[in-house]
Amino acid sequence: MFEKSGRHRHGRDRLAKPAMYDPADTEWGILSPRPLNRWTKRRPTKRMLVLFVCIFVACVYGVRVWRERQYLEEQRVLAEQRQQGQMRHQETKQKAEQHKEENVEKPKAESHWDEWPNPPLFGKYHRAELALPQHHVADPFANGKKYLWVENHVHGLGWGNYMQDLVFNAQLAYRTGRAFVFDNYTWNRDGSEYTDYNGKLIPSQIPLSALISSPLNGGPFFENDTKLRAIQREYWHKICPEPVMVSTYDVKKLYSESEPTALTILETWADHLSKIDEPCLAIDGYTERIFDMYLYGQKGRLLDIWPVLSESPIVKLYGYSPLIHSAFDVNRDLFTTIPIQEPYFPCSAAPGESTKDALQPQPLARCSDPYQPIPGLLALHLRRGDFVDHCQHLARWSSAWMGFNSFPSFPDQWVKPEGGGWGETTEENMALYLKRCYPTIEQIVKRVDEIRQHPTSKGLKDVYIMTNGKPDWVNELKAALRDMGGWDKIASSRDMTINAEQKEVAQAVDMMIGERAQVLVGNGWSSMTSNIVMMRMVRGILPETNRFL
Repeated sequence: MFEKSGRHRHGRDRLAKPAMYDPADTEWGILSPRPLNRWTKRRPTKRMLVLFVCIFVACVYGVRVWRERQYLEEQRVLAEQRQQGQMRHQETKQKAEQHKEENVEKPKAESHWDEWPNPPLFGKYHRAELALPQHHVADPFANGKKYLWVENHVHGLGWGNYMQDLVFNAQLAYRTGRAFVFDNYTWNRDGSEYTDYNGKLIPSQIPLSALISSPLNGGPFFENDTKLRAIQREYWHKICPEPVMVSTYDVKKLYSESEPTALTILETWADHLSKIDEPCLAIDGYTERIFDMYLYGQKGRLLDIWPVLSESPIVKLYGYSPLIHSAFDVNRDLFTTIPIQEPYFPCSAAPGESTKDALQPQPLARCSDPYQPIPGLLALHLRRGDFVDHCQHLARWSSAWMGFNSFPSFPDQWVKPEGGGWGETTEENMALYLKRCYPTIEQIVKRVDEIRQHPTSKGLKDVYIMTNGKPDWVNELKAALRDMGGWDKIASSRDMTINAEQKEVAQAVDMMIGERAQVLVGNGWSSMTSNIVMMRMVRGILPETNRFL
């Protein structure tokens, strides 16, 4: 109807509307972008504006409907999770009671680890926590004291994962000026005394005071800390029967990105909670964790909080319980010839700090540093057992090391291999992951020999193996290390002399030894290694002494 010039074919002298599409525009033919350019230059008509408004309204309505459906689906899933959780708790409780009855009728056979009819319940530690002075005050809300109870804290996982969540939740409470409400190290929340774990009976809950001694479980801060001293959960429920509940779903909407960093999460939550004046504040136990589980394994998200966390009394005053110190002192001859006496310094000075007063006799003001590195000690962290399945899972998803195992100052850095991810990987990648995550004895010995050549390893003469490996495998590894030569003492977790209570918290004994080693060789994907490394960094131990398989 129209010519290429835009004029009417019948010769009319008036201009015609330009063609929206002309195949001769360019050599692209029908794919030419020029018609679109011409269309965008046209003046909008009322019809176009009405159409645009209708489309916009429809989109907004569609998004609202979609979000409402998503919210309803989330609520449905939460309801199912609550129901399933209650069912699992009931099943676990029944299993535990059944196991307990069977255990009484049929005493366990002796093994390398001494077996007891029933694990201890740590009653005296629980009573000691409730006897803390902050639990016996006339007015728990005096001077504007406020509390934060993170009901959705980690449970049902190992101490390494629990400690990560514990430290970060306590840091949030400290950041907001609220007293932290601490709970037991919890495996099972159903109220049962024992839990059946892989055919073994374990305490469902262990008081934190059996593991640690720090502000995390009611210990003092630096000075004038009465407003900040943590309280026990049981006391919290007594003074705060109806707290204000906060949902993580509501706060997550305030993030400017889908995967915020640890510092962003901390500051966003601190800003949100600071606007709530009520003294009793709780995080809804049926919502997601504040600090998601993936955060700890992503250095790009985790490490930005280090300048804040490393100066916090939450970690600077972190220490182990008398129960752990006792196990350490009883067994120290297994892994070192250094005498039990620790180096002393004035209480007013930090370890390693030189002052004039340090030269003056101060018999009533002398302190020792119970976490001073032990010269000559090499600590190896070797996960065994079903950890091989976890290592294979890490390989299939091309997972990186834990964030605190990835400080730029460390000699060993993990470089993600190509050709894997999303549930699949190559044979080469799988072999690489297993070498660094679940190595053979030959690979372990070779790695130890490499690390022993480093300048920071000068003087190493004793080895302690932190492991859950079977005794036969551990003995084979110890024999291979002896064949290397140059070692005075070689011991492992399996050689420790521990009582019934210490057996249930033995991982903390290993952690204390690892923190005090001259050189640590850890597993980059392990939360336990990550926590040991975190404390070594806080205490100023050389970064170069933190090595990895």
